[in-house]
Amino acid sequence: MGKLEADPAGHRIIIIAGQKRWKRRIAVWAGGWGAMLRTILLASVVVAFMIPLLLTFTNSLMTENEISAHYSAISGGAAVLDDSSSGGDRFVGMQFIPDRITLSQYYTVLIEKPQFLFMFWNSLRIVVPIIAGQIAIASLAGYAFSRFRFRGREPLFFLYIVMMLMPFQVTLVPNYIVADRLGLLNSYSSIVLPGIFSAFGVFLLRQYMSSIPHAYAEAARVDGAGHWIIFRRVIVPM
Repeated sequence: MGKLEADPAGHRIIIIAGQKRWKRRIAVWAGGWGAMLRTILLASVVVAFMIPLLLTFTNSLMTENEISAHYSAISGGAAVLDDSSSGGDRFVGMQFIPDRITLSQYYTVLIEKPQFLFMFWNSLRIVVPIIAGQIAIASLAGYAFSRFRFRGREPLFFLYIVMMLMPFQVTLVPNYIVADRLGLLNSYSSIVLPGIFSAFGVFLLRQYMSSIPHAYAEAARVDGAGHWIIFRRVIVPM
């Protein structure tokens, strides 16, 4: 310590600068390794989540006999899982690469037994209108709740939250009564309409639109834009 005080001031500055330079190098080195470790960790998680999808796709290209040979323990139940002859448990071996690639499974589902296509088409007839209606209504309602100032706005939005928290069993009977009064029973509309007017979409879009700064809307209003143009050209693209 005495030697460091006896050194000239310039020498002390050089020592301090060298220490800072080494600290920066260590920080850069640690940051590079940290980024690499994060990338490896995230890639491992992605691979772990993709394995079931990959296994499902590759197994769909197998023949029925090959699937039975590899997964007979699953179809046989708990009795097959216990292999008393070998003195241990019998595990299911996942087969990623088919022994012989075939499209017979797809031919059976799509051509010979088209019941799956009918069920898939019914799902589309229900899901697509619900999604389109929710996007239209929830975005408009979310814009109104986030940008307009009107009496009863907060209590009305609180009712939306209460409706969102209610379980499905609570609203099942009222929805049935309303559909019966409107003559919509035994039709797709009795399922589509309650899904379109869901409270969750309004809550989600209102929360996000409230986070958008008002300066964007004010700048558009200075240029002569009304609410419809602000909603369509400013808020929705964001």
